[in-house]
Amino acid sequence: MKKKLITILCCTMVLAGCKAKTSVANEHVSSSRFHYFTKNSINGYICATKNYIFYTAEEIIFFNPEDTSKAALKCSLHRYDIKEKSVVELINGHLGFAINGDRLVFINEDGIFSCDFNGEIDQIYDQYSGFISDNKDFYFLDVSGYLYKMDAAMQIIGKFGPIPTDNMTANINIHKDKIYYTSQIDFDESYAWADTDTGIEGYIYEMNLDGTENRMICNRLATQLFAHGNYLYYISDNNFHIERLNLETMMYEEVSNEIYYDFNIKDGYIYCSNYNDIYKLDLSGNIITSYGVESPRNTRISFANDSLFFRKFANWSIWEIDLATGRVSTFFEGYKS
Repeated sequence: MKKKLITILCCTMVLAGCKAKTSVANEHVSSSRFHYFTKNSINGYICATKNYIFYTAEEIIFFNPEDTSKAALKCSLHRYDIKEKSVVELINGHLGFAINGDRLVFINEDGIFSCDFNGEIDQIYDQYSGFISDNKDFYFLDVSGYLYKMDAAMQIIGKFGPIPTDNMTANINIHKDKIYYTSQIDFDESYAWADTDTGIEGYIYEMNLDGTENRMICNRLATQLFAHGNYLYYISDNNFHIERLNLETMMYEEVSNEIYYDFNIKDGYIYCSNYNDIYKLDLSGNIITSYGVESPRNTRISFANDSLFFRKFANWSIWEIDLATGRVSTFFEGYKS
Protein backbone atom coordinates (compact mmCIF):
# COMPACT_ATOMS: atom_id res chain seq x y z
CA MET A 1 0.00 0.00 0.00
CA LYS A 2 2.93 2.34 0.43
CA LYS A 3 2.93 3.48 -3.16
CA LYS A 4 2.33 7.02 -4.28
CA LEU A 5 1.22 9.15 -7.15
CA ILE A 6 4.27 11.32 -7.79
CA THR A 7 3.83 14.68 -9.40
CA ILE A 8 6.63 16.37 -11.22
CA LEU A 9 8.85 19.45 -10.81
CA CYS A 10 10.65 21.01 -13.80
CA CYS A 11 14.30 22.05 -13.48
CA THR A 12 13.59 25.40 -15.11
CA MET A 13 11.31 26.71 -12.37
CA VAL A 14 11.84 30.26 -11.12
CA LEU A 15 12.67 29.98 -7.43
CA ALA A 16 11.48 32.67 -5.06
CA GLY A 17 11.63 32.49 -1.26
CA CYS A 18 8.87 33.81 0.98
CA LYS A 19 9.57 36.59 3.48
CA ALA A 20 8.76 36.71 7.18
CA LYS A 21 6.21 39.09 8.64
CA THR A 22 5.42 39.55 12.30
CA SER A 23 1.90 41.01 12.30
CA VAL A 24 -1.27 38.94 12.01
CA ALA A 25 -4.32 40.41 10.31
CA ASN A 26 -7.74 39.82 11.86
CA GLU A 27 -10.28 39.33 9.11
CA HIS A 28 -13.24 37.17 8.17
CA VAL A 29 -12.75 35.09 5.04
CA SER A 30 -14.72 32.30 3.41
CA SER A 31 -13.39 28.75 3.43
CA SER A 32 -12.80 26.20 0.68
CA ARG A 33 -10.68 23.12 1.24
CA PHE A 34 -9.59 20.71 -1.47
CA HIS A 35 -8.32 17.19 -0.91
CA TYR A 36 -5.57 15.47 -2.83
CA PHE A 37 -5.69 11.70 -2.49
CA THR A 38 -2.80 9.29 -2.63
CA LYS A 39 -2.73 5.58 -1.89
CA ASN A 40 -1.65 6.14 1.70
CA SER A 41 -4.07 8.95 2.52
CA ILE A 42 -7.20 8.89 4.67
CA ASN A 43 -8.29 12.42 3.76
CA GLY A 44 -11.78 12.47 2.32
CA TYR A 45 -12.96 9.66 4.58
CA ILE A 46 -16.31 11.34 5.19
CA CYS A 47 -18.70 13.42 3.04
CA ALA A 48 -22.37 14.31 3.38
CA THR A 49 -25.49 15.23 1.49
CA LYS A 50 -28.82 16.36 2.94
CA ASN A 51 -30.01 12.77 3.41
CA TYR A 52 -26.85 10.69 3.75
CA ILE A 53 -23.43 10.61 5.35
CA PHE A 54 -20.85 8.56 3.44
CA TYR A 55 -17.76 7.37 5.27
CA THR A 56 -14.80 5.03 5.01
CA ALA A 57 -14.81 2.22 7.54
CA GLU A 58 -11.34 0.83 8.13
CA GLU A 59 -10.98 -2.40 10.05
CA ILE A 60 -8.08 -4.70 10.89
CA ILE A 61 -8.70 -8.29 9.78
CA PHE A 62 -6.44 -10.86 11.48
CA PHE A 63 -5.70 -14.00 9.45
CA ASN A 64 -5.15 -15.91 12.67
CA PRO A 65 -6.63 -14.54 15.92
CA GLU A 66 -3.74 -16.09 17.81
CA ASP A 67 -1.10 -14.39 15.63
CA THR A 68 -1.68 -10.62 15.53
CA SER A 69 1.49 -10.05 13.44
CA LYS A 70 -0.36 -11.11 10.26
CA ALA A 71 -3.28 -8.89 9.40
CA ALA A 72 -4.91 -6.94 6.59
CA LEU A 73 -6.63 -3.55 6.50
CA LYS A 74 -10.15 -3.70 5.10
CA CYS A 75 -11.51 -0.43 3.65
CA SER A 76 -15.18 -0.18 2.77
CA LEU A 77 -17.43 2.73 1.85
CA HIS A 78 -20.62 2.97 3.87
CA ARG A 79 -23.82 5.01 3.47
CA TYR A 80 -25.53 6.23 6.63
CA ASP A 81 -29.18 7.28 6.22
CA ILE A 82 -29.68 10.30 8.48
CA LYS A 83 -33.46 9.93 8.74
CA GLU A 84 -33.63 6.14 9.09
CA LYS A 85 -30.38 5.91 11.12
CA SER A 86 -29.38 2.85 9.11
CA VAL A 87 -26.08 1.83 7.50
CA VAL A 88 -25.43 0.10 4.15
CA GLU A 89 -22.02 -1.01 2.84
CA LEU A 90 -21.62 0.15 -0.78
CA ILE A 91 -18.05 -0.56 -1.94
CA ASN A 92 -15.02 -2.58 -0.83
CA GLY A 93 -11.38 -1.71 -1.48
CA HIS A 94 -11.52 2.00 -2.33
CA LEU A 95 -8.66 4.39 -1.49
CA GLY A 96 -10.45 7.73 -1.12
CA PHE A 97 -13.74 9.23 -2.30
CA ALA A 98 -15.71 12.45 -2.80
CA ILE A 99 -19.20 13.55 -3.84
CA ASN A 100 -19.79 15.08 -7.27
CA GLY A 101 -23.42 16.10 -7.80
CA ASP A 102 -25.59 13.06 -7.13
CA ARG A 103 -22.76 10.55 -7.53
CA LEU A 104 -19.82 9.30 -5.50
CA VAL A 105 -16.36 9.26 -7.06
CA PHE A 106 -13.72 6.94 -5.66
CA ILE A 107 -10.22 5.64 -6.38
CA ASN A 108 -8.86 2.14 -6.28
CA GLU A 109 -5.74 0.59 -7.80
CA ASP A 110 -7.47 0.16 -11.18
CA GLY A 111 -8.41 3.81 -11.70
CA ILE A 112 -11.17 6.30 -10.91
CA PHE A 113 -14.80 5.20 -10.70
CA SER A 114 -18.16 6.75 -9.99
CA CYS A 115 -21.29 5.21 -8.53
CA ASP A 116 -24.77 6.29 -7.62
CA PHE A 117 -25.86 6.42 -3.99
CA ASN A 118 -26.91 2.76 -4.21
CA GLY A 119 -23.50 1.53 -5.34
CA GLU A 120 -23.99 1.05 -9.12
CA ILE A 121 -20.48 1.62 -10.56
CA ASP A 122 -19.12 3.17 -13.79
CA GLN A 123 -15.42 3.65 -14.60
CA ILE A 124 -14.17 7.17 -15.39
CA TYR A 125 -10.42 6.69 -15.89
CA ASP A 126 -8.51 3.42 -16.24
CA GLN A 127 -5.26 4.39 -14.54
CA TYR A 128 -4.58 5.15 -10.92
CA SER A 129 -4.48 8.89 -10.28
CA GLY A 130 -5.73 11.42 -7.76
CA PHE A 131 -8.55 13.89 -7.45
CA ILE A 132 -9.50 17.02 -5.55
CA SER A 133 -12.94 18.20 -4.58
CA ASP A 134 -14.68 20.63 -2.26
CA ASN A 135 -18.15 19.15 -2.98
CA LYS A 136 -18.73 22.10 -5.32
CA ASP A 137 -16.14 21.62 -8.06
CA PHE A 138 -14.54 18.30 -8.92
CA TYR A 139 -11.21 17.63 -10.65
CA PHE A 140 -9.29 14.46 -11.32
CA LEU A 141 -5.55 14.28 -11.87
CA ASP A 142 -4.23 11.94 -14.55
CA VAL A 143 -0.85 10.22 -14.46
CA SER A 144 0.76 12.91 -16.65
CA GLY A 145 -0.21 15.71 -14.25
CA TYR A 146 -3.20 17.25 -16.06
CA LEU A 147 -6.21 18.33 -14.02
CA TYR A 148 -9.62 17.71 -15.59
CA LYS A 149 -12.69 19.53 -14.31
CA MET A 150 -15.92 17.53 -14.43
CA ASP A 151 -19.53 18.62 -14.14
CA ALA A 152 -22.22 16.84 -12.11
CA ALA A 153 -22.98 14.60 -15.13
CA MET A 154 -19.33 13.39 -15.00
CA GLN A 155 -18.47 15.12 -18.30
CA ILE A 156 -15.08 16.84 -18.71
CA ILE A 157 -15.56 20.62 -18.98
CA GLY A 158 -12.00 21.88 -18.46
CA LYS A 159 -8.34 20.85 -18.65
CA PHE A 160 -5.55 22.54 -16.65
CA GLY A 161 -1.84 22.13 -16.08
CA PRO A 162 0.11 19.98 -16.33
CA ILE A 163 1.40 19.96 -12.80
CA PRO A 164 5.01 18.65 -12.75
CA THR A 165 5.18 15.01 -11.68
CA ASP A 166 8.78 13.89 -11.04
CA ASN A 167 8.85 14.68 -7.31
CA MET A 168 6.46 14.25 -4.40
CA THR A 169 3.65 16.72 -5.07
CA ALA A 170 0.61 17.04 -2.81
CA ASN A 171 -1.83 19.48 -1.24
CA ILE A 172 -3.13 20.73 -4.60
CA ASN A 173 -5.44 23.77 -4.50
CA ILE A 174 -7.22 25.50 -7.37
CA HIS A 175 -7.89 29.03 -6.17
CA LYS A 176 -9.12 31.93 -8.30
CA ASP A 177 -6.97 31.75 -11.46
CA LYS A 178 -4.02 29.83 -10.01
CA ILE A 179 -2.97 26.32 -9.01
CA TYR A 180 -1.07 25.96 -5.73
CA TYR A 181 0.68 22.84 -4.49
CA THR A 182 3.59 21.61 -2.41
CA SER A 183 6.57 19.68 -3.74
CA GLN A 184 9.97 18.66 -2.47
CA ILE A 185 12.99 18.15 -4.74
CA ASP A 186 15.14 16.13 -2.31
CA PHE A 187 12.28 13.98 -1.11
CA ASP A 188 12.99 11.29 1.49
CA GLU A 189 10.46 8.59 0.62
CA SER A 190 11.24 6.44 3.65
CA TYR A 191 10.53 9.41 5.93
CA ALA A 192 7.38 10.48 4.09
CA TRP A 193 5.67 7.14 4.38
CA ALA A 194 6.65 6.60 7.97
CA ASP A 195 4.15 7.34 10.73
CA THR A 196 4.48 11.12 10.48
CA ASP A 197 2.40 13.62 12.41
CA THR A 198 1.16 16.07 9.79
CA GLY A 199 1.30 14.45 6.34
CA ILE A 200 3.31 15.00 3.16
CA GLU A 201 5.56 18.05 3.33
CA GLY A 202 6.97 20.26 0.59
CA TYR A 203 7.81 23.78 -0.54
CA ILE A 204 4.94 25.92 -1.85
CA TYR A 205 4.52 26.47 -5.60
CA GLU A 206 2.19 28.54 -7.79
CA MET A 207 1.31 28.17 -11.47
CA ASN A 208 -1.25 29.48 -13.95
CA LEU A 209 -4.17 27.25 -14.91
CA ASP A 210 -2.53 26.51 -18.26
CA GLY A 211 0.65 25.26 -16.57
CA THR A 212 2.76 28.36 -17.31
CA GLU A 213 4.79 30.49 -14.86
CA ASN A 214 5.40 27.59 -12.49
CA ARG A 215 7.48 28.91 -9.57
CA MET A 216 8.28 28.39 -5.93
CA ILE A 217 6.64 31.13 -3.84
CA CYS A 218 7.69 30.00 -0.36
CA ASN A 219 10.74 27.97 0.62
CA ARG A 220 9.39 26.83 3.99
CA LEU A 221 8.38 23.19 4.26
CA ALA A 222 4.60 23.08 4.60
CA THR A 223 1.96 20.41 5.09
CA GLN A 224 -1.83 20.49 4.80
CA LEU A 225 -1.78 23.50 2.50
CA PHE A 226 -5.09 25.00 1.43
CA ALA A 227 -6.24 28.32 0.02
CA HIS A 228 -8.56 30.55 2.04
CA GLY A 229 -9.38 34.11 1.03
CA ASN A 230 -6.16 35.92 0.09
CA TYR A 231 -3.95 33.45 1.95
CA LEU A 232 -2.51 29.97 1.84
CA TYR A 233 -2.73 28.38 5.27
CA TYR A 234 -0.43 25.52 6.26
CA ILE A 235 1.38 23.84 9.14
CA SER A 236 5.07 24.69 9.13
CA ASP A 237 7.37 21.69 9.31
CA ASN A 238 9.90 23.92 11.07
CA ASN A 239 7.94 24.11 14.32
CA PHE A 240 4.41 22.67 13.73
CA HIS A 241 2.87 26.12 14.07
CA ILE A 242 0.02 27.26 11.83
CA GLU A 243 1.22 29.91 9.37
CA ARG A 244 -0.24 31.65 6.36
CA LEU A 245 1.22 33.10 3.17
CA ASN A 246 -0.19 36.38 1.81
CA LEU A 247 -0.83 35.82 -1.91
CA GLU A 248 -0.38 39.51 -2.73
CA THR A 249 2.85 40.24 -0.84
CA MET A 250 4.21 36.65 -0.73
CA MET A 251 5.09 37.24 2.93
CA TYR A 252 4.33 34.61 5.54
CA GLU A 253 3.16 35.20 9.09
CA GLU A 254 2.59 33.03 12.11
CA VAL A 255 -1.06 32.51 13.04
CA SER A 256 -0.43 30.57 16.25
CA ASN A 257 2.71 29.73 18.22
CA GLU A 258 1.15 26.55 19.64
CA ILE A 259 1.99 23.12 18.24
CA TYR A 260 -0.77 21.59 16.08
CA TYR A 261 -0.74 18.52 13.87
CA ASP A 262 -3.96 18.97 11.91
CA PHE A 263 -6.31 21.84 11.07
CA ASN A 264 -9.14 23.05 8.87
CA ILE A 265 -11.13 26.26 8.48
CA LYS A 266 -14.90 26.72 8.46
CA ASP A 267 -17.00 29.90 8.58
CA GLY A 268 -13.99 32.07 9.45
CA TYR A 269 -12.72 29.89 12.31
CA ILE A 270 -9.75 27.53 12.53
CA TYR A 271 -10.36 24.06 13.94
CA CYS A 272 -7.15 22.29 14.90
CA SER A 273 -5.76 19.48 17.02
CA ASN A 274 -2.72 18.35 18.91
CA TYR A 275 -2.13 15.43 21.27
CA ASN A 276 -4.14 17.15 24.02
CA ASP A 277 -7.43 18.26 22.46
CA ILE A 278 -9.32 19.73 19.49
CA TYR A 279 -9.68 23.51 19.49
CA LYS A 280 -11.63 26.28 17.79
CA LEU A 281 -9.49 29.39 17.10
CA ASP A 282 -10.19 32.78 15.58
CA LEU A 283 -8.09 33.73 12.56
CA SER A 284 -5.57 35.45 14.85
CA GLY A 285 -4.86 32.13 16.58
CA ASN A 286 -6.68 32.85 19.86
CA ILE A 287 -8.39 29.81 21.41
CA ILE A 288 -12.16 30.24 21.60
CA THR A 289 -13.21 26.71 22.55
CA SER A 290 -11.61 23.41 23.49
CA TYR A 291 -13.80 20.34 23.08
CA GLY A 292 -12.33 18.02 25.71
CA VAL A 293 -11.33 15.27 23.27
CA GLU A 294 -8.92 12.80 24.80
CA SER A 295 -5.81 11.99 22.72
CA PRO A 296 -7.09 12.91 19.23
CA ARG A 297 -3.84 11.95 17.51
CA ASN A 298 -3.70 12.57 13.74
CA THR A 299 -7.33 13.50 13.53
CA ARG A 300 -7.80 14.55 9.87
CA ILE A 301 -10.48 17.13 10.66
CA SER A 302 -13.34 17.25 8.13
CA PHE A 303 -16.80 18.82 8.02
CA ALA A 304 -20.11 17.28 6.98
CA ASN A 305 -23.40 19.11 7.36
CA ASP A 306 -23.16 21.04 10.66
CA SER A 307 -20.67 18.73 12.37
CA LEU A 308 -16.93 18.33 12.63
CA PHE A 309 -15.65 14.78 12.18
CA PHE A 310 -12.26 13.46 13.21
CA ARG A 311 -10.52 10.12 13.22
CA LYS A 312 -8.56 8.53 16.05
CA PHE A 313 -5.65 6.51 14.73
CA ALA A 314 -5.64 4.20 17.73
CA ASN A 315 -8.42 2.16 16.10
CA TRP A 316 -9.51 4.22 13.05
CA SER A 317 -12.71 5.20 14.82
CA ILE A 318 -14.64 8.25 13.58
CA TRP A 319 -15.96 10.81 16.06
CA GLU A 320 -18.40 13.67 15.64
CA ILE A 321 -18.53 17.11 17.27
CA ASP A 322 -21.84 18.95 16.92
CA LEU A 323 -20.63 22.50 16.22
CA ALA A 324 -23.85 24.04 17.56
CA THR A 325 -23.76 22.31 20.95
CA GLY A 326 -20.15 21.10 21.26
CA ARG A 327 -21.37 17.57 21.99
CA VAL A 328 -18.79 14.85 21.21
CA SER A 329 -19.98 11.37 20.20
CA THR A 330 -18.73 8.23 18.44
CA PHE A 331 -19.90 7.91 14.83
CA PHE A 332 -18.01 4.73 13.85
CA GLU A 333 -16.34 2.56 16.49
CA GLY A 334 -13.44 1.30 14.38
CA TYR A 335 -11.74 -2.03 14.92
CA LYS A 336 -11.32 -3.68 18.31
CA SER A 337 -7.80 -4.74 19.25
